[in-house]
Amino acid sequence: MNQNIYRFKGNDPDINLASKKARESFKYFWRELSWERRRIIPALDISAVKLQFSTGKVTDSAPSVEHIWVGNVNFDGRKVSGDLLNNPRWIDGIGAGDQIVMGFKEMSDWIYSIDGMVYGAYTVNAIRLKMNNDQRRVHDDAWGLEFGDPREIRIVPDSYLNKESRNKDEYEIGEHPMSENMAAKIDSALSENPTIVNQIDENGWTMLQYEALAGNLTPVKLLLKYGADKMIKNPDGFAAIDLAEVMKWNKITDFLR
Repeated sequence: MNQNIYRFKGNDPDINLASKKARESFKYFWRELSWERRRIIPALDISAVKLQFSTGKVTDSAPSVEHIWVGNVNFDGRKVSGDLLNNPRWIDGIGAGDQIVMGFKEMSDWIYSIDGMVYGAYTVNAIRLKMNNDQRRVHDDAWGLEFGDPREIRIVPDSYLNKESRNKDEYEIGEHPMSENMAAKIDSALSENPTIVNQIDENGWTMLQYEALAGNLTPVKLLLKYGADKMIKNPDGFAAIDLAEVMKWNKITDFLR
């Protein structure tokens, strides 16, 4: 992960807006990871989220908040966890490789890349926008990735978009292609062993809860078809519909309701 450090004021409106947009679209990052973990051959070059840590310092030489990238990301609808990818500069007691758990509101950005193409990276692009062309080129070369136009954030690959609309700004992000492509295989597996639909794993979650949180409508429908109990709650007291609502997966919420 890129080790370059960029300073900006805590009240920088561009960075704050970028972080807000990153949290609003985080559900697509999480959906992508839900399928990456099922792929035999990984498709993502990188996947990480940026979390903001209080430094406990208020000086000219140290910011009050340090943003650090975290990999091996997990998410339960309330908390983001993962492993620090960098050593912090202004925070003592933690280092690269340490596992971190923080509330979702502390998440300030997300990024994943496929074939070198970057998706997300809202705060990164807010910073890139303030660079000249040479600075931007050096920055991108350090990452070894294609960030593209800093004014246009890619959320998902174009192949995921519903392009029936003539206006590109109105393109709808459709269901993940793997959700539809795997439908027959999932259907077959559930028909052979329907008892698994209500099994609770070591984390206290059911398959339906995981798919609802990830926004995978086709698997949700198939699980209900084979008798999944949508009223089961996880250890935090969330049923599948609650998890879909947290992420604003409206089609799943409507279907479960």
